[in-house]
Amino acid sequence: TGTPLLKSQKMDKAFGGYIDKYKINEAVEDGATVRIIYEGRQVQSDVVGDSLDALFEEYFKDKSDEEKREIKKKYGVERAVREAPARIRWVCIDLLKHYREKIQPNGFKAMIVVGSRHAATVFKKTLDDLEAPPSEVIISGTHNDPAYLSKYTDSAHQKQVIKNFTKPLGTDTEKEDPTSFLIVKDMLLTGFDAPIAQVMYIDRSLKDHTLMQAIARVNRTYKGKACGYVVDYYGLSDYLTDALKDFSSEDVEGTYYTLKDEIPRLKAAHTRVASIFAGVKGSDVDDYVLHLKDEDTRQPFELAFKKFAKQMDVILPDTAAKPFIPDLKLWGKVQNAARNRYRDPGLNISDAGAKVRQLVDEHIISTGVDPKIPPVDLMAANFKETVEQIKSPESRASEIESAIKHHITVNL
Repeated sequence: TGTPLLKSQKMDKAFGGYIDKYKINEAVEDGATVRIIYEGRQVQSDVVGDSLDALFEEYFKDKSDEEKREIKKKYGVERAVREAPARIRWVCIDLLKHYREKIQPNGFKAMIVVGSRHAATVFKKTLDDLEAPPSEVIISGTHNDPAYLSKYTDSAHQKQVIKNFTKPLGTDTEKEDPTSFLIVKDMLLTGFDAPIAQVMYIDRSLKDHTLMQAIARVNRTYKGKACGYVVDYYGLSDYLTDALKDFSSEDVEGTYYTLKDEIPRLKAAHTRVASIFAGVKGSDVDDYVLHLKDEDTRQPFELAFKKFAKQMDVILPDTAAKPFIPDLKLWGKVQNAARNRYRDPGLNISDAGAKVRQLVDEHIISTGVDPKIPPVDLMAANFKETVEQIKSPESRASEIESAIKHHITVNL
C-alpha cells in the first residue's frame, strides 16, 4: 500500500533483519502505486489569539451575544471558526474549482476528510447548495444522534455508498456511479481501497501514522491515473514533516511531492522528446513525421511523448504548464499523423488523461484533421486523391510505401 512501518514497529533486532524491503519510491517506480502531490492551501483561520477572536466575530456577526456564548461554550473558538459555514463555503468553492479543473476531467473521484460529524453534514449541505457533483457522507453513529446525523449512519446505506463510490465515475451503465465526493471524519481513513479516488481534501488535524495511512488512500493505481493529490486546508505540513521523522528515512523517501517538484520532471520529459527531433531542419508536421520513418525512432518517440503528456496532465491547468502547451499540441499532431502514415496503432496517448487529450484533439481538429478517422487504405477509391494532397514528394513516397506494407501485412 505504500504505508511504511514506524521505527518502533521494526522487528529487525528481534528477528535478524529483513529478507527484503519494498520502499515507497520503489513501489512508484515499479508502477505498484502512484506518487502523491501535496498542495497546501491558505485558509483564513490559521491564526491564534486576538485574530482568532476577530474571525469568530466576523463569521458569527449575525448571531446574538447569547448565541455566541453558547457556540463558544459548545465548540470552543477555534473549532467554531474552522467549522463556521462561511469558512466551509470558502473551502468548498476552492476544492470544487480544483476538482473540476484537475480531477473530474479524467473521471476520478475525491475524498473529503473533516474534523467532526457535524462538519461533515455542513460540507455536504454546502456542496449541494453550490450545485456540486453528487456527494455522500460516511460517519459513525451513537444511540442519541439527532436526525441530521443519524441519516448518514445506517450501516446498510453506508455499504451501498461505499460500493457505489468504488465504481467508475458516470451514469451511462449500472457499472458506473456519479458519486464524486465521499465525506468522512475517521471512517475509511485506513484499509479503504478505492483506486478511483485521486484526491483527498483534508480539513482536520491528522498526525503520525494515521496521517501517513490516510494519504495513502490516493496512491492506488488506476487507468489514466498519473498521480494522487492531497490538498490541505488545515495546515498539516508541519505534522507531515513530524510524521516522516517517525520512520526510517530510506523507507519514506518519495512519500509525497509538491507541484514545484513536478516542474523539473516536466522539463526533463520535454527535453527527451525535443532531443528525438534534434535533427529535423523544417518546421512542418510532415518534416517531423518523416523523421519518425524508422521504427527505431518511432518507439522512443512514443515512450517519450507519453511520459511528457502524462506529466503535462499532472500539472495542468497550472500556469507552469503554459510554456509547454505549443509543443504538446505540435507533437500530438505529429503523433496522430505518424500513426496514420505508418499504420502504427501503438502510437496513442489514451492513458495520458482527458485534459491532455482534449488539448491535442482540439488542435488537430482545428487544422482540418479528425484524429478519429483511420488512414486511407491502399485499395480505397480516394487513395490517389489523398496522396496528391501531400505536399512533399518524400512524404508522398513515404505514404505510398507505408500503405503497401500495411496492405501486404493484412492481406497476404
